[in-house]
Amino acid sequence: MSGDVRAVTVVRSEVQALRAVAVLGVVVFHVWPGVGMFSGGFLGVDIFFVISGFLITSHILREIASSGRLSLGGFWLRRIRRLLPAALSVLAASLVMVWLWVPKVFWVATLRQVVASALYFQNWVLAADSVDYFAADETATLVQHYWSLSVEEQFYIIWPLLTVLVVWLVARITRDFERERERERERETGEMVL
Repeated sequence: MSGDVRAVTVVRSEVQALRAVAVLGVVVFHVWPGVGMFSGGFLGVDIFFVISGFLITSHILREIASSGRLSLGGFWLRRIRRLLPAALSVLAASLVMVWLWVPKVFWVATLRQVVASALYFQNWVLAADSVDYFAADETATLVQHYWSLSVEEQFYIIWPLLTVLVVWLVARITRDFERERERERERETGEMVL
């Protein structure tokens, strides 16, 4: 077996439907802020993060189950290939639009956020700047919405490491338990023979 988990990936229509509901919730919030249960847009973002966590965890566990290990480099490379081209294209187009249409006084702040977005720490820059995402008087930059992609990418870095650690710990504890059980059987068998 080649260990290529993508070959056994199954598209789950119920999960894709939930993803659509999540995205719809965020779109409804941005088009009609304050409408009903979509007020704040949190529900859609939360659903999306939970689904992403479920899918990534399933993928990681499937790879470990099929090959006995997780290729962290391969995992991260697949994320980079899937997300980075589109993300960097949007950021590059945003810089061009800023250069063409945004007053120079906003260029430094926007460039700072574009760099933070490209390196997936936009959420930390917004937090450090005490940016209130929902403040009416705040001027949003073109890339302020990248905070959620930054959170997701940080999850993709940390979660596989934690998963590998937990799988390793469980395997070690199980192996130690099995060894102890085997020793116990040997002691019992030895006592019976005497």
